[in-house]
Amino acid sequence: MCRFASFVLTKDDVYFSDKTDSHTEICNQFHLKEDNHRNEPQLLMCELLPTTDLDDFDTYECTWDQDIKPDWFIPEIDEKRVREAMNERFPAGTITLVAEYVDANGCTGLTKLDTPVAKYVYARGCTGLTKLDTPVAEYVDARGCTGLTKLDTPVAKYVYANGCTGLTKLDTLVAEYVDASGCTANLVIHAPKSCTIIR
Repeated sequence: MCRFASFVLTKDDVYFSDKTDSHTEICNQFHLKEDNHRNEPQLLMCELLPTTDLDDFDTYECTWDQDIKPDWFIPEIDEKRVREAMNERFPAGTITLVAEYVDANGCTGLTKLDTPVAKYVYARGCTGLTKLDTPVAEYVDARGCTGLTKLDTPVAKYVYANGCTGLTKLDTLVAEYVDASGCTANLVIHAPKSCTIIR
């Protein structure tokens, strides 16, 4: 699964899209071929993943999303190229998550996560998270987000909020399944009558 923020590198350039974080779609958008005529990789798939603060790109973890790397790959130099592209993609103060899948699992220092177009949001174990905005997400995993006090998931069909010990309000208009087990605060859940709720 491609995660925020994805990049595709060639020997001389770094590609990204304002529309997607899918490596395959980035390759299609820029007509990039993964292998050369000898079936050797000529592209490098990379992701910068937030670890604490979405706005602090210096803290993002750089991961190479393939086992076999091109022969031109030099980790320190190519990571620097990706970080420069990240600043080009998101000038200071303009970050917006446009990915269909947002995976912020385990970002314990993350305090706010806005996902205006994500259909799948994974924020499990983000213990510092106090605000989670998921206006169009169909699947929300906020398990163990102990700092959350309110969770509004207007179109989510599946909501996992188990272990959210600070959660006092959970609004979900169309959910089929809600897991709120381990929510030790005085939790009020607004959900359809047909929804399966685990407490």
